[in-house]
Amino acid sequence: MQPAISEQMQQTVQTMMPQFGANSFVQGIATGDLPRAVVINYVQQDNIYLQRFLNLYQRVLGQLSPELLANTEHDIRMENGAHQVLLQAAQTTTKEIMTPWPPTKNVTQTYLQHMESAAKQSAFIGLASMQACPAVYVTLANQLVAKDANVPTNPFAAWINFYAGTDDGFDQTMFHELDQLSPTVANEDRQEALVVFQKSCEYELAFFAQAEEEN
Repeated sequence: MQPAISEQMQQTVQTMMPQFGANSFVQGIATGDLPRAVVINYVQQDNIYLQRFLNLYQRVLGQLSPELLANTEHDIRMENGAHQVLLQAAQTTTKEIMTPWPPTKNVTQTYLQHMESAAKQSAFIGLASMQACPAVYVTLANQLVAKDANVPTNPFAAWINFYAGTDDGFDQTMFHELDQLSPTVANEDRQEALVVFQKSCEYELAFFAQAEEEN
């Protein structure tokens, strides 16, 4: 019997975790030591990302399950709380770093285009491409907690705790939805969902690396 699609996706994330652990942005989160410019770069691009991610999520979930959309949309909007942790450490504000609106960097743009293209294939494949984001963050945060990176002296501890706690429920809800939908779609679509999910995981890794690029 073939494993549930959520299990296959979670295995993909686990396989990539050593690469995330070796990423210097992630290491900086773990040690509480990130250059101010890197933090600002990350939050700027994540604000751009989340704006279009939310629009796409509303479109995809609106097709699949309007009730689930109504019950989960606020979870994405809560991401601002994680941003505020980083901005406090960088001693700045959302208004200050987003005015004027910063340009969209290459990884941000190609990642968003990847998910938007997946959604054009089908809502199921679109959701699969979007699920990498919460799956990676939850898994990564839980690994950081296991390493005691969320000690009170770490200025990014609340960022780690946000994704290990608040975001975990959203992650499991979306995996459950994919598992429920999976038997109703063609095998080709299930395989494509796994492909786009893995590609999105790769974009997540590139997104962290992008934060350290100079403007």
